[in-house]
Amino acid sequence: MKNKKSENSTPLSLKITLGVVIAIAALVIALLIFINGRQRDMNFRSRYTYVTELPLHSTDDMQLADEASAWFYDFIGQHTGTLVPNDVRLKSLKVEDISVIDEDEGVVRIYFSAIPAADNPDFFTDWNPRYVNGRMYCDWAVKLGIKTIPENKDGVYVISIADNSDYIPEEKPVDPDNYADEFVQYRIRSSTLEVSFDGGETYSAVPVDLKNLILSDNDTSVLEEGSYVLSQAVCAFVTGGATINGEKVPVSVVYSQDQGENWVTTPVDQIFDVSKIYMKMFGESDGVLVLAYANSGEQEFSKIYRTVDGCESWEHIGNGPSDYALKGVLYTDVDTAFFTYHYNKNLKNNLSSSHDGGKKFADVVLPEGKLEKESDGQELKWSDVFKETSVPIQDESGNLVVYMTQGDGGNYMGGQAAAKYVSTDNGKTWKFTEIVQSK
Repeated sequence: MKNKKSENSTPLSLKITLGVVIAIAALVIALLIFINGRQRDMNFRSRYTYVTELPLHSTDDMQLADEASAWFYDFIGQHTGTLVPNDVRLKSLKVEDISVIDEDEGVVRIYFSAIPAADNPDFFTDWNPRYVNGRMYCDWAVKLGIKTIPENKDGVYVISIADNSDYIPEEKPVDPDNYADEFVQYRIRSSTLEVSFDGGETYSAVPVDLKNLILSDNDTSVLEEGSYVLSQAVCAFVTGGATINGEKVPVSVVYSQDQGENWVTTPVDQIFDVSKIYMKMFGESDGVLVLAYANSGEQEFSKIYRTVDGCESWEHIGNGPSDYALKGVLYTDVDTAFFTYHYNKNLKNNLSSSHDGGKKFADVVLPEGKLEKESDGQELKWSDVFKETSVPIQDESGNLVVYMTQGDGGNYMGGQAAAKYVSTDNGKTWKFTEIVQSK
């Protein structure tokens, strides 16, 4: 006869296992309760109510950009970390720029990007974000103040905050197309141009002589804006267009269509005095290239080229609409172009547009608004005040924005007033919206 007690007894190993499982479950429940409690206790202050505490008088010797950095990293820290709820949490934070816009006014540009942990989070709507491939880009013009707070500390706080492109009319916002492939980046190291297609994890050399590249006038480790395109589909760099060490080097484009596995050099034109470059790709095949050259101060010529095969060949399709000095170019798509020229009394209109890629141009006529009278009651003439048009920019909604400024010598409203125009139909029609303060 079997022992009844032994039949009903639970093995010791099973008891231990059950005990461990129960203990782990209890720990998990306790952890969840702890996290839930911590999250309930979290108080996410807005940009306008967040104050960064620093030692008393420590800001006396700080630069404005350093004060902004201290405030921003403290403020944004509310939204990072594993305990932060998903609907208010940011990950993969990347600070693009913190720099002074207006030292006298205490205004700093804070430009950064991050990926929201939750899909379509409503919390960040009032930050005026721009979304590209799921990444959120914010570009702020922040006016900072310093005050003494309890416990004898310096408090850095926000007086006002606005979209950077609105605060400085002639500051060109970052073109979202340039950030469509955020993992493609370049660097110049040891006299070699290198490109990464994986966000900087690995780099490969571009077979081009550094002296033939178009470098920034202010920093020889940076390429001139507009002289390159970075994307997974096509990565391209404009070279030449100058006389280098006594040798005339024609304009060419060095490009790769297979993420740096192979590089090809394509000739563009026999121009040896290029002064401005604008290159832009629309997808993997279509692209435009504008070269300004032979600049003599007031006069400058420009040519327009088109590729339909991803930089394999470039066709000269037209010239700029004027031979005066070119201020800047904007293509919103492969067919729609805007050319802006520096003010010249002999130039009737310094902004022209094309809707066939640059073969034909027409003047952009901006409607006049109403000016305030001078102190003596004299009527002011709009065209005598606002003379020079800025290069069009695209705002976060895709609308085009143009500013008419007073040029050198303007004195209406202290010479700082500019007329703002907006187009919601890709430049076909324009509407005057308001008078703003320019830089």
